[in-house]
Amino acid sequence: MPEFIKNQLGFTLVELMISMLLGLIIIGGVITVFTNTVATNNSTMQTTRLNQEMRSIMEMISSDLRRAGYFRDAHCTTAARNLSAVATADNTSCSDGVNAEGAGQNNPFSPIEIGNNLADGDCILFSYDYENNAGTAATPDGILQISERYGYKHDINHKGIGLISRRFAGATCDAGGWRRLSNPAMSNITDVTFDSAGSYTITTADGLLSIRSITITISGQLTNHPKISSTLRSTISVANDRYCSGAACLVGI
Repeated sequence: MPEFIKNQLGFTLVELMISMLLGLIIIGGVITVFTNTVATNNSTMQTTRLNQEMRSIMEMISSDLRRAGYFRDAHCTTAARNLSAVATADNTSCSDGVNAEGAGQNNPFSPIEIGNNLADGDCILFSYDYENNAGTAATPDGILQISERYGYKHDINHKGIGLISRRFAGATCDAGGWRRLSNPAMSNITDVTFDSAGSYTITTADGLLSIRSITITISGQLTNHPKISSTLRSTISVANDRYCSGAACLVGI
């Protein structure tokens, strides 16, 4: 037998076992890293989905609420005439069509009310001039229609999942007739609050001028993964200030 063949030796059983053990450790580490990466990516995707859902709702509420109090005939109001040195409104162009120049009229869209459905401050009611009495959108006529009474509130469906609802047909905070805004199959909205603590009032010789600021807070979690949760907060300034006098200022902000 050739000499080089006699000098060749294989692995011992112990060496093979050690090699297999080291291989298993390396493979186990790779699998663990891969599994953790997949789990992290999945968690990130789920969190992103929740944030997108809540951010879309927050943007819709914020945009809608900024318009609160818009009135086509704002130039006809008592506020516009009292706060301006010159009364320029032509009463024939005003929605009431009767008040003499300088007398002015009230803004029926002005008040914002924060109420409660499930908890204090989880519902907000407001209105703005958007359509005419024939229901033609984007054609304001200065007259408050029931369809122009908007609002948002925290609610719970029959499965006990929290959601955000949008006001329809002038319903009150604790009444039915609201339409679901969030998707309960995706998100469970656990808390909604509307806070007007940032608002303030200026006293004038003719009445009170309210500068309104609303802080909106929305908390939620994924319906199928409750451990994945998020809270969004946004403070918006209402573009249309409120002018009133006497007892009228006791209702809303």
